[in-house]
Amino acid sequence: MATHRSGTVSFRAATALPAFALALLGVACTSSHDSSTTSPGRTRSDGGVADASLGSGGRAATDASAGVTPIFRLDAGRPPTSTSGDASICSAQVREAEQQKLDMIIAMDGSKSMRDGVDGGRKWDLVVDALTTFSNDPASAGIGVGLTYFGIPAGYDAGDLVVSCDVAEYAKPAVAIANLPANAGAIVTSLSNYEPIGGTPTLPAMEGVISYAHSFIAAHPTHRVVIVLATDGEPNDCDSTVDAVSSVAAAAAAEKPPISTYVIGVGSSLTSLGQIATAGGTGHAFVVDTAASTTASFTAAMNAIRGEAALPCSFEIPAPATGAALDYDKVN
Repeated sequence: MATHRSGTVSFRAATALPAFALALLGVACTSSHDSSTTSPGRTRSDGGVADASLGSGGRAATDASAGVTPIFRLDAGRPPTSTSGDASICSAQVREAEQQKLDMIIAMDGSKSMRDGVDGGRKWDLVVDALTTFSNDPASAGIGVGLTYFGIPAGYDAGDLVVSCDVAEYAKPAVAIANLPANAGAIVTSLSNYEPIGGTPTLPAMEGVISYAHSFIAAHPTHRVVIVLATDGEPNDCDSTVDAVSSVAAAAAAEKPPISTYVIGVGSSLTSLGQIATAGGTGHAFVVDTAASTTASFTAAMNAIRGEAALPCSFEIPAPATGAALDYDKVN
């Protein structure tokens, strides 16, 4: 999908891509032959950039002289063939760009209910198996991943466990963001050693994770950070409500750069978590049915998030040649 504004165009990939150079074609069209343009697929006689042939049906063809196969192109439109029989001519310039680095911080619900038994075992153990698979998947290589838990125990009151409501506690990751697969061992070890306990203080947890994301982005300004909130229940401690958490997620998604929130609900009756995902800019929550195939479903959700989090890339559109014009309404 492409969106555009004056001078730039943005593309969003459908799946996660490795960091490689992308070819960008900015196309300017004229309706008659002149000395400032060339036929498609030939090198300009004045030393300009070689053109790329534009095939029929809107598909880009290989420019053998330039050695470039366009991955996508900007179609400025072709004026109708002139009365003299001359076809329109499009000249192209090639640009390269690197995909923006993606990092994610997984906020894991460490509440006592994660120890409940479901089909195949305890919810916690099945989720740990899924994250182990995701972290060691070759398709995840190069993505930065960190890990934090909620709620953190803060002592007992009349024999009942009390969880921390301190945002600063949740701003300290259990495993700092670092690239996979190198960070996979630390993530799996932390998950394997953690024993779920307590309630679900989602509000201070989200505020803390966002605070950590801010500090990470400050140190890595060319990266994009997303949050993956994994929980088996609705917010219910430390004044946590779906509305309050949604408000925090919406504020983070509106920042520049945005911090998007993805949500994975582990269990049934968690449709209200979709409100948090929508507020966080990701449209919908992934709900894992624990009645069957919990590990496979959670793994599939993580893989889908990895794909959906592929980033839009903005490129400057080359200036058209003298006498030509770009039609931004026909950018593909």
